[in-house]
Amino acid sequence: MIAAVIGFNCTLALLSIYLAWRLWRFGHALAALADALATWEHSAHSILNPATSPVVLLHKQQQVAHLRQQYAYLNYLVKQYQQGMAILGVMLSLSRWLGVAGYRPAQRFQKRKTRQVKHRACRERR
Repeated sequence: MIAAVIGFNCTLALLSIYLAWRLWRFGHALAALADALATWEHSAHSILNPATSPVVLLHKQQQVAHLRQQYAYLNYLVKQYQQGMAILGVMLSLSRWLGVAGYRPAQRFQKRKTRQVKHRACRERR
């Protein structure tokens, strides 16, 4: 019976030591979190200081407006490029169709005809 009580007390002591160690680690984690929050609050206070924040915000608004202008201009250039490429594609298609580039539909028909004659000649030899 005494052995059971001593064993139970030892188990309870080990459990208490483990719990105390976990609480000690949790306390250190909370202290680190408190330090981080204090640092964040200090930096937020310096950024959102009423004396300097309007100047900083105005500068950032100007930068955003400038970026929007650049984006609009680049978007305009992309549209111009796309239109130019579309016109170039149409011109190339028309030049091929009209035979301006030296490739006429009549020549294409004649090439097919000569190919067919050559194939017939090859078949007749066999």
